Amino acid sequence: MRLAEVIQFDALDAGVVFPEQFDARFIAEGDSWFSLNALPMNFFTADNLLNHLRFPGSALIAQMANPGDTIRRMSDWTRNPAFRQALRHGYGPGVDGILVSGGGNDLIDAAPRLLRRFGPGVTEDPLSFIDAGAMQLLRNYLHEGYARIVEWRDAPGSATRDVPIFLHCYDRVVPRDAPAAAGPGTTGPWLLPVLERLGYPDALHRTVAFALVDALAATLIALDAWQSPGGAHALPKVYVYDGRGSLTAADAGARGLSGDWLNEIHPSSSGYERYAGGFSAFIDAHFPGTD
Repeated sequence: MRLAEVIQFDALDAGVVFPEQFDARFIAEGDSWFSLNALPMNFFTADNLLNHLRFPGSALIAQMANPGDTIRRMSDWTRNPAFRQALRHGYGPGVDGILVSGGGNDLIDAAPRLLRRFGPGVTEDPLSFIDAGAMQLLRNYLHEGYARIVEWRDAPGSATRDVPIFLHCYDRVVPRDAPAAAGPGTTGPWLLPVLERLGYPDALHRTVAFALVDALAATLIALDAWQSPGGAHALPKVYVYDGRGSLTAADAGARGLSGDWLNEIHPSSSGYERYAGGFSAFIDAHFPGTD
């Protein structure tokens, strides 16, 4: 198994690599689990999941991911024309797969509305934490966003028509005071302040966070079976890797590296390595000609 070579998508124009020399070529869009660029200077998560993907042959991943990105923005052609154009035109002799890391930031942004304030009616049952109506709204717009990406892929004349799209679930995070960095430009923590504002006791923080991650995973896993309002199968050739449970959870009291996590929501290099093992095998198993 060989590590993929990861480059910025716009570096293709500089002729720094020759796509035709690789056995497989991917386009990657997503959030900080995929991104290499645009990080605050003291954001020390320079590593990412793409760096650890391995394939039987040589693979080139041209990525255009950004920290903090959401499916809402990725799937809006007015805000993200580059991704739409990348899917339309491809690169080199052809694109074999599309990798997308998305939904985690959408979940974090929606968390204050998804979670009910702790009090009467909220028990230790995870189902009582999440407002069902708000969760359905999130599911709907995630479905719509991914459906739009599939529409771009399969548009008439698209160079990536029918190319498989590979997504991943996020592993279960532990709310804790572990930002991405200390000092100016600090990002995070992300979930801990939300739970504190909503009055959740420390003893329930882990359970609530796991419930949120599991709700997002259920939404992503259902994408390839989602039915559009007209009843048509909406998202063909969308494959979702569920790697929950791959990583060792962090200690809730740790403010830095703990378990397989560098901070509250980003794995460490060893965590990405562990998660990538399963994701790589999943991609290979669903590659064209193998399913």
